[in-house]
Amino acid sequence: MAKNAFYTQAAKATKGKGKNIRSAYETFEDFFDYDAEIQNLFRPTEKRSRIDRMSELNRLMNEYLEKEDDSHGI
Repeated sequence: MAKNAFYTQAAKATKGKGKNIRSAYETFEDFFDYDAEIQNLFRPTEKRSRIDRMSELNRLMNEYLEKEDDSHGI
């Protein structure tokens, strides 16, 4: 629900003061670029690859720690 409230507030955003109040977004495309979002789904991003590398390092570290614990008889 909080996300919906945030998006509603963002959509109602305005610029100007007094008599010069206007929408912060002239068109829906200014608010949300649908085509760019679709392209981002199919394009690998640096953020995703960084998370993948971190999860792989975490998996390797856990394997190492498990082997170390087994060798000490714990």
